[in-house]
Amino acid sequence: MSTSRENDSIDCRCWIPVLATILILFSIFDSGFAILMGSFAEVLMGISHRIYEHGAAMHVGKFFNVISGGAVNIGDFSEGTIVKELVKDLPELWFLATLAWIRLGFSLSGIVLGCLLAARRERFFKPVLIWALSSLCFGLFAIISSWDIYRALAADGVPGDSYLMGGLDFGLHVFWPLFLIWRLWWVRHR
Repeated sequence: MSTSRENDSIDCRCWIPVLATILILFSIFDSGFAILMGSFAEVLMGISHRIYEHGAAMHVGKFFNVISGGAVNIGDFSEGTIVKELVKDLPELWFLATLAWIRLGFSLSGIVLGCLLAARRERFFKPVLIWALSSLCFGLFAIISSWDIYRALAADGVPGDSYLMGGLDFGLHVFWPLFLIWRLWWVRHR
């Protein structure tokens, strides 16, 4: 025999606004993360293009820098050397920028879908489920494609930053969509 209190807890849909709020908050955080990564890639691309445009000046600067024992710096040689070292360890910058802007699109659509789900509109379960599956697939692709970023972070000398970045990336782009898929799938087929 079941009481009405047990039936109410089984039929309660109070988890929907909670899940929607988490979706909105994670999407806002991820959009900030995507803007940061996209801007970083865009700035590095601009500096990299400027360095390659002024390659001759860099070679002259390197010549005078070597002859003077580092006392003379002509043609942004030191800046060019730093950027070349940084860029060689990363995947293609245009690819990183593209991944970041696509991630921003997923985040903004997650905010919209989270708002619609928070309004307790159960007809948006399927679009949120499709979004979570797409986000999971894209997240795995992006993590695998940009694995060199984690290696560069591990080599920079700051302890634990590659683990923090990897944990955030896996949490937002793998574990969260998997949880969302599980929860929505379980509700639909219960």
